[in-house]
Amino acid sequence: MPISCPYCRSTNVSNILDDASSTGDSLENTVFSPSVLAGLGASIAKSFNVNPFIGVVTGTVAGMAYNFMSNDLKDDGTSHYYCRNCQQSF
Repeated sequence: MPISCPYCRSTNVSNILDDASSTGDSLENTVFSPSVLAGLGASIAKSFNVNPFIGVVTGTVAGMAYNFMSNDLKDDGTSHYYCRNCQQSF
């Protein structure tokens, strides 16, 4: 069953979260992924003459914690829609 606008009763609506998440969130998730932070942690550990394995573990844990926190904050359970007919958000 399609969603209809409560203002004009049009079914020409789009989910705002789906449209916004297609560009910005994917870059953020790539930059702060556990694998990227593991490599960064290894590089930082090498520069401080510490075993790189400790940097890998620290970076992986930090990346997993970031992903967990960002997913927890984004998922509020509500959907927001935009009517393309009357340009109202609801």
